[in-house]
Amino acid sequence: MTETTQCLSATEMQTLVQQLKMVGATVNLEPIVQVTLTFETGEAVGIRGTAIQDLTLVPNRARPDGVSLAGFHLQLATTELADASTARLAKAADLTRLTVVTNHQTVTYAISWSPLSSAQTGNLTQFCLTTPTTLTLAAKLPRFYDWPAVLTAALSDDHLVMMAKTLATAELTEGWAALDYLTYLRYLIKTMQRYSAAAVTKSYLLVRYSPTAVDGETWDPVIFDPEDAGEGDHFFAGIEFLSYPELLAMPVRVETMGPFWEGMAWLFWEISFNGIEEADRRAASQELTTAMSECQAFKQESKKLAAFLEAYAQTHPTEAHLKTTIAKYWPLTTVQLLNQDDYPTGSMVQRRDPKLWAAFQAQFGKAYQAFDDPTVN
Repeated sequence: MTETTQCLSATEMQTLVQQLKMVGATVNLEPIVQVTLTFETGEAVGIRGTAIQDLTLVPNRARPDGVSLAGFHLQLATTELADASTARLAKAADLTRLTVVTNHQTVTYAISWSPLSSAQTGNLTQFCLTTPTTLTLAAKLPRFYDWPAVLTAALSDDHLVMMAKTLATAELTEGWAALDYLTYLRYLIKTMQRYSAAAVTKSYLLVRYSPTAVDGETWDPVIFDPEDAGEGDHFFAGIEFLSYPELLAMPVRVETMGPFWEGMAWLFWEISFNGIEEADRRAASQELTTAMSECQAFKQESKKLAAFLEAYAQTHPTEAHLKTTIAKYWPLTTVQLLNQDDYPTGSMVQRRDPKLWAAFQAQFGKAYQAFDDPTVN
């Protein structure tokens, strides 16, 4: 555990307190008899109500139990504190519980730690500010995490083991044990650390949590683009096709109803779906680009076929068996998908009935080749 809290300047603390008050509730101090702060070691410091100058509590909405905090702000008058209490509070960022005692009730709140924290670092989101007359403590869980901090924390033995066990339980690779996944994850993380982030983007990586998912896939890593609604929402697949610089430019958000590092395990697995080496990832990305280009060309061809048949029907209204001819070749205008479940890994195949296509070419080949549909381009 660190022996010193993360100390902020007066300006930095003021900014943090303003953020906390925007999302939290300022507590009425009048009925407070005592506040007890409990540390990770089990030690506790009791603070008389007269020593409290300000108290703000931010509920952890990801854990709607009413007693979990995503943040807090506590300003104390050091003249009302014993020197030993002041020293202990400023010594380490390891508060785990905050108990408020009033004339009517006692409520104990759990203080949520940054998931990037460890026993060695203390709570990375707990901060302090000391002045000659006050001691201010504050903590705030961020919604987003930057990759440099995530990758550093991910190499912690505790976090690596947790992620490895998550993937091993899912039995994603036949014959692999937790140690194999641990080795795999460590190599992936160290590989990512060798790259620098690309230009800043407004998109971010979101690991969604669905504990009651019908398909059993509790975690769903996606790209969230606030500027692109896509097909009705802002969520996009394709994390595995992004380069490392592109990934590192996007902050990470894990829905914290589930364990953070369990979600990160699935995000790392998704990132490395096409391999860890950048050459393998580029090859997969190029394969996707080629497949998408072929898909677009196929759709354009289908659109031209439909336009040709419609134009032929309009210019040959009296031809015998016209309806039969159009009906015969119309299936060529629709896309038939094979192995669609494997999309977009290159296994989606579009095809036309080869015999029907040959018959069409034999009957209309030259006319179709000469046909120019202005709506296709």
